[in-house]
Amino acid sequence: MVDFRTDVPAYAQAAIATWEETGFDNAAGKGNLWTEPPAVLSTRERRYLRTGQPVFRARFVNPGAPAGELALASAGRDWTDVRRR
Repeated sequence: MVDFRTDVPAYAQAAIATWEETGFDNAAGKGNLWTEPPAVLSTRERRYLRTGQPVFRARFVNPGAPAGELALASAGRDWTDVRRR
């Protein structure tokens, strides 16, 4: 899951379109902003809450790999049986 937040309305709309075009599911529905307040506010969001400036939020869910597409194999060394010296 990806939580997206910005104080720029045009950036929020462009980001929503981009995330949806790349295949992510918008948890609030296609083209919509997320309206529920987050469990944790960022420093900037706390400041904006005091001043009344809006924060635009969106939440996206990765639907997973397309059917028939191979999952990426682990790259690099398997470190499970390496001893520390």
